[in-house]
Amino acid sequence: MSELGDLDTAIDWGTLMSSREAIETDIRAIVSRALDGAIAPEDLPTDVPVFSGGLGMDSMSGIELLTAIEERFGIYIDDDNFQIFDSLDQMISFVESSLEDSSE
Repeated sequence: MSELGDLDTAIDWGTLMSSREAIETDIRAIVSRALDGAIAPEDLPTDVPVFSGGLGMDSMSGIELLTAIEERFGIYIDDDNFQIFDSLDQMISFVESSLEDSSE
């Protein structure tokens, strides 16, 4: 398991389907860890890009973030879905949708 996916606030996704609030809490914690705690989870803006001028995450941290999200939620993010990194809100929506699709 990646270091970023090993959170103290573990959510059992097998029993809790896609609660947007729970997904947001976990993603905020993962992103905050990827930023080495530079921004507290609750202070992360949901509408700015994760990379570049937004949160300023570099590509190596982005790979770790991608892996952590995949492991945390048991989903796969392919190359066609990298637009989810356009904002925290898009990441949350993508995970929520992926979890709903996998439960059907």
